[in-house]
Amino acid sequence: MVVVVGPEGCGKSSLLFAILGELSEESVTKRTGTTIDGGDKDVQLPSVMVLDPDHRDDGPMTARRVVYFGQDQVVFNGSLRACVTFGELFDLDLYNACLSACQLLEVVKMLPHGDMTNLSEDDGVLSSSQRRCLGLARCCYSALCRDDVHLVLLDDPFSIFDRKVCFAIAMHQLAY
Repeated sequence: MVVVVGPEGCGKSSLLFAILGELSEESVTKRTGTTIDGGDKDVQLPSVMVLDPDHRDDGPMTARRVVYFGQDQVVFNGSLRACVTFGELFDLDLYNACLSACQLLEVVKMLPHGDMTNLSEDDGVLSSSQRRCLGLARCCYSALCRDDVHLVLLDDPFSIFDRKVCFAIAMHQLAY
């Protein structure tokens, strides 16, 4: 496990996008060891940021999957179960473990049709923290249901939660 920490705006998300191959030269201003104007404060950039968006390695990563959890979570139209399994084969034990690890079991019990309750981006059924938990459950399920997942990238997964929820999720996730 590798954890990247730093102040807001220092390039942590950009690093993940670079790993995913989603960062273009136009979207990056290269600076090393300097500060830039970040609005109401100066933002310290990482001292080393090497990005080569044109380089695509045909090595082992191309044959494997990367699971990515971004800062902005999307709720897809469909049941909560479909939003978690996201087209993968359904495994009840794994599904329940992911719901438990991501603190969603109690949420499912409160939904009118349990995990078969239909969700959409604008329905207001789930709070923003519950949507974040749903995204983490999708990430967890995708990472564990396949043998070809090489890398799991989590971009600020705990920012919206209180300490108790952060601890519970982290302990369950690390157990896997």
